Amino acid sequence: MIRLKYGKPIWQLVAEAADSFEKEIFTASDIVDKVHETRPEVPEISIKSYVIAMAPNHPFVGIGLQRERIIPISTISEMENSGF
Repeated sequence: MIRLKYGKPIWQLVAEAADSFEKEIFTASDIVDKVHETRPEVPEISIKSYVIAMAPNHPFVGIGLQRERIIPISTISEMENSGF
């Protein structure tokens, strides 16, 4: 059994905090404060990193994950074999 440092994955703590708000718009600091109510040991920067990654309107979301940018594993091995 895997033992998690904070009891749950940080992404799950962030998602639960976001789901707990009755308002649609909130800040990263709101999420940090909510997570810290129950898990003050989780670093603020870790929480904010997940907030950014999970925010659909953030300009950095999806970099490298957009469908047209995914590089198939076979292409990566072909690149490695060709000396790329």
